[in-house]
Amino acid sequence: MKCPKCGNIIPSNVRFCAYCGALVAPRPRQKVPTWGKWIIGLAVSGLIIVAIVLPRFSLPPSPPSPAPNPPPPMITLADGSSYPCSDLPTSPSGKIVFSLAKGSNSGIYVADSDGTNMTRLSPEDAVDWCPCWLPDGSKVVFSSLVYTEYRSNFRIFMINPDGTDRTQLVFDAKKLGIYDCDHIAPLVNPRGSTIAFVVTGQYGVNLAIYTIDVDGTNAYEVHQLTQWYEFSLAFAWLSDWKIVYTAPRWGSPCIDVPFRNHLECADIYVANAFSGDREQVLNPPPELLKGKHVSCDYKYGGVKDLRSGLIERVLMPR
Repeated sequence: MKCPKCGNIIPSNVRFCAYCGALVAPRPRQKVPTWGKWIIGLAVSGLIIVAIVLPRFSLPPSPPSPAPNPPPPMITLADGSSYPCSDLPTSPSGKIVFSLAKGSNSGIYVADSDGTNMTRLSPEDAVDWCPCWLPDGSKVVFSSLVYTEYRSNFRIFMINPDGTDRTQLVFDAKKLGIYDCDHIAPLVNPRGSTIAFVVTGQYGVNLAIYTIDVDGTNAYEVHQLTQWYEFSLAFAWLSDWKIVYTAPRWGSPCIDVPFRNHLECADIYVANAFSGDREQVLNPPPELLKGKHVSCDYKYGGVKDLRSGLIERVLMPR
């Protein structure tokens, strides 16, 4: 074999001329195996198919997170505490009723369900508290401070939602032995015919539950349901004629600490509101959480609404 550049004879198996160093034969190209071409083609085809088909089967974008619910309308009391309007006593027409303190006085107010259009029903110099509705919303029942022969005492009153026809439920309290006592925390039965209320002993100690008709008649139908040794109790209507109430056991912390979890240290009773017959039950019915908790204490005596947690700290001793 001759070198194409210098013409000298060189071996046929060399790539460069030994005389002039010229390139005699180029490097042979390596052939790609047939199976390699198939693999490369399949990979490229797969990528194309995925790029076309995958977007059609992809999950839809997640919906935007919902806006947070607006806070419920609140009523702010004079002491700065706030309560949801929906937890306050509400009439069938959607009006709420509550008491607000103003200096040494407190008054009954009605408002729309969102707390707007607030209207005072009580006179400016009144001390009214613990309001509730008749079931049909025609009257508000509450306790008001009046001046009696011996001293000032709370008595049960009724008033129209517009502030007219303010009337005291008058009955023979002397004959019942509860004249020189406070009558507080009224609750009306579902029919709207009978009011249950708490009577406190002299100087605001000891408690008992009584009932009376809403028109103040049938004064002799007022019955004492509990004994006079109670220092704290919660009560509510179960039906038109049954009342459920609690009484702390002797030695329990409920006697010394007002408004603590009353059901943990109290006995539960169901009583006939018209005969006084009662029986003890083990489990508190759910209706009890719609009632009131009354605590007698020289410093913290008052009434707590069990549904809303609203505590009206009007001291019973004066």
